[in-house]
Amino acid sequence: GGGGNYLWEINNFTGTMGADPGWDLINVTGNLDITATSGSPFNINLTTLTLANAAGLAVNWDGSINQSWTILSAGSITGFMADKFNLNAAGFQNPYSGTFGITQSGNNLVLTYTAAIPEPSTYALMALGGAMAAFVLRRRQNRK
Repeated sequence: GGGGNYLWEINNFTGTMGADPGWDLINVTGNLDITATSGSPFNINLTTLTLANAAGLAVNWDGSINQSWTILSAGSITGFMADKFNLNAAGFQNPYSGTFGITQSGNNLVLTYTAAIPEPSTYALMALGGAMAAFVLRRRQNRK
């Protein structure tokens, strides 16, 4: 329901859902009826932990790739819309520049991470740097 809170914790991004090391998983044996609204969303507080389960950096994080984690499995899910959820990343201590989202996949709720796409200028600078390095190497070889 609206205004509810769930503390979702992860200590290993390539671990096992519902296990340690890994991430939290809620198993609902019956129907999950989502009654939150976009005006009164349900809060999911994303939290990273060390392998010792203390607040800190989780292992095996790569913020440059898209990732997803099943965080809830139910017999069925009704009333899902992504805007009924507020994803709070204040407790997520690994560095990231992308965005988090929530989706429904069958009878599962899935937390998603979409990596930021570098600006075209980033690629242009990388290409310029590579061309400059090739030019310098070629020049050195021609001087021999």
